[in-house]
Amino acid sequence: MINTHQSHLPEVFNLAIIGGGAAGSILLLHLLENIKHPFSVVIFQKGHERAKGVAYSTQDPGHLLNVRAGRMSAYADKPDHFIEWLREQGEYPEILKGETEKDAFIPRYLYGKYLQATLEGALANKPEYFSVVWKNSFATALTDGDVYTIISDENETVKATDISICTGIEAPATLPGLSQLPPDARIHVNPWLEKLPEIDQKKDVLLIGTGLTMVDNALSLLNSGFSGTINALSKHGHLPMSHPANKPSVKTDPSLRLPGDLATLFNVIKNRIKTHPDPQGWEEPVLEDIRPYSQELWYNFSREEKQRFLRHLQHHWSKLRHRIPYSIHLQLQKAIQDGRLRLLNGKVKHVTIFKSHLKVSIISRYSQSSEIDVQRIFNCVGPVLDVSQSTNPFIKDLASKGILRNSASKLGPDATIDGQIIGSNGMVNDRITLLGPLMRGVVWEAVAVPEIRTGARSITEHLLKKRIPSQHVA
Repeated sequence: MINTHQSHLPEVFNLAIIGGGAAGSILLLHLLENIKHPFSVVIFQKGHERAKGVAYSTQDPGHLLNVRAGRMSAYADKPDHFIEWLREQGEYPEILKGETEKDAFIPRYLYGKYLQATLEGALANKPEYFSVVWKNSFATALTDGDVYTIISDENETVKATDISICTGIEAPATLPGLSQLPPDARIHVNPWLEKLPEIDQKKDVLLIGTGLTMVDNALSLLNSGFSGTINALSKHGHLPMSHPANKPSVKTDPSLRLPGDLATLFNVIKNRIKTHPDPQGWEEPVLEDIRPYSQELWYNFSREEKQRFLRHLQHHWSKLRHRIPYSIHLQLQKAIQDGRLRLLNGKVKHVTIFKSHLKVSIISRYSQSSEIDVQRIFNCVGPVLDVSQSTNPFIKDLASKGILRNSASKLGPDATIDGQIIGSNGMVNDRITLLGPLMRGVVWEAVAVPEIRTGARSITEHLLKKRIPSQHVA
């Protein structure tokens, strides 16, 4: 257990971190590593274990990372940190399942254990001049001033000169056909916050969405002995693509220079896939070439280019980038062949609630109507991204006060490329920063650990450059 007992608390903290999951903890690790003068941090975290958050709280060994282990170090300047920690674990080397260390897809519970152990070690060895206080509460509102006053759901107030918002993935969007229904325990509107319930192992279920959240829920059902049919519904009715069985042997091109406009970039990518074919046919080397530039490219696209990408290319990009491990792909394909998993295209038109079951009316992409009877519905669509529709009270409060605004793409709050928020007046606020999924509207690729640790380093460097008034030092 992390021990953060303090003999006294500062009246004003140098930094408040909103969210103590993966993003908030990776930021704290970078601060502990680099700040060498008196500094105080307060972290608001509630509902999940420290460092794990929603993403890494799972205990299902079938839930694997979607990024290879060699890219999952918590530190931007220590690429092998996770690999070195992994070698010391009791699960090693069996957990690799014959893959090389850097290429393996590790269970997410083990990565959560890594983040927590790394944080515990860093806090146990922190210097006395660096104070850390954890608040078991949610930040719900903010009062502006010479220093910020944060109000929690426990009606406690905390003051801080700077704030970093690391709240992770927002709640799932509300679905047409479900939004007008009365609350029903059989309709799971946010499976990220709910454990797999006790269900009838023989009666069918519906998972709305066919992305990574659906994959997690389907695997949990399949691995629990569920023998009914898992219906998975989305607009296209496609599973995520998988990573190749073996890591591609084609080397990336370090000399690649990409054009800044969307139309030319799209043609360059298509041509590179043709001229630099992966022998296994997975296009992964070309995507790896692009990834280091993706944040800057998105940031510099015009509003029109971003909207064009979202209309015409988002689905294709998501298919190519957000892949699942090959072993998971095989498991899902077998479930489809055995009739345990059924993919449906279209959308929910209406749900009728009966005492014994839920009747779901579906209209397909081709305007064909059908009905299925299920015992449960799981909402596995993507999160709310538009800040005006956020269910996070802290984000809603900041948006209502004009402290932050939507990005041009409405995929999250607006900010500079290094995370400093932009308010409704168009002014940059260098006292409040974003890290993790909230940066999606600014840099597009913001959810994975490689992007989070780079952002954490950038915020740390930003804080190091700022002068901290002596009366605010702990």
